[in-house]
Amino acid sequence: MKKIKFNIANRISIGYIIVILVATIACVTCIFSLEDTQKIDHELSGVLIPTINLAKDLKLKTNESKKLTNNWIYLPSANEKARFTELHSKDLQEIKAKFDTIFKNRPAEDSTKIYMAFALSVFEKVLSEEKKITQFLPDDEAYGSDSLVDLAINTFDQSVKPGAEKLEQNLAGFIDKTEAFILAKQIDKDKANSRLSLMMIITIVLIVIVGLVASYYSTITITKPLTELKSVILTLGKGEVTAVKDEINVRTDEIGEMAQAINNMATGISEKAKFAVEIGKGKYESTFNPLGENDVMGMALIEMRNNLQKSYEEDRKRSWATTGMAQISEILRNTNASSE
Repeated sequence: MKKIKFNIANRISIGYIIVILVATIACVTCIFSLEDTQKIDHELSGVLIPTINLAKDLKLKTNESKKLTNNWIYLPSANEKARFTELHSKDLQEIKAKFDTIFKNRPAEDSTKIYMAFALSVFEKVLSEEKKITQFLPDDEAYGSDSLVDLAINTFDQSVKPGAEKLEQNLAGFIDKTEAFILAKQIDKDKANSRLSLMMIITIVLIVIVGLVASYYSTITITKPLTELKSVILTLGKGEVTAVKDEINVRTDEIGEMAQAINNMATGISEKAKFAVEIGKGKYESTFNPLGENDVMGMALIEMRNNLQKSYEEDRKRSWATTGMAQISEILRNTNASSE
């Protein structure tokens, strides 16, 4: 299995990946929190609050119709009779329209829809019983008949009043239960909003922390070593031979490769300088290993040594010949002098 090389590009990529992952996780969490909040808002504003308002309206209308029916029997007045008729026609239709608007998109098995439909049917049944009373006592003349008045009173006491009061009690319990449920939903909404705010704060803090860590890491692993390499290069540019610190030289990334190259160059310059000094001393047998076949300065130094060595040999041979001829001439002069 090939080992992954953690060069500078890989390290920077890992840093970006970490930032992207943190941002992605935070965004996904925020999206889910927003969806939860939207669902709660939809349930509250679209169903629960309209439902409880409808239940309260239905309870008020039930109580009002009961009082109007009672007054129809005992304290009849034209205004209240007109209001009674309006409640049985216009108000009833408005309540049905509100019910259809609230629950038209709700499934048939929805418990709230089933209960409100039942409550509405009970209300209509109560109104139907109240309607009978108006039929018993349609005008002032009917109030003179004790039997009709008794029928109206019995209908009110046995059907209208018990049915209306029972419906009011049921609606009151439903309203209390729904209000408690709405309160719980609002608490859930507040918690979701708190989670969303917390996630946003955590996201900002994490991004700042990751940024600071990335900045510190870049300074330690990139900026500082590059500054050290710059210093070494500037020193070499002034003719001073120095090496890169070991903690940079042992790295396996691009900076480590640069440090090794600079060290090789510094070593090569030092070796060339020593070789040049040896040649200057006439030690032409000194050896030198160039950094490579493309080491221009090293190859030039070797060629210079070879040329100097060749010149030295030629000069030595000329000097030997000249010295030999001088010695022969001296011998010949001495020999001639002796013969004379």
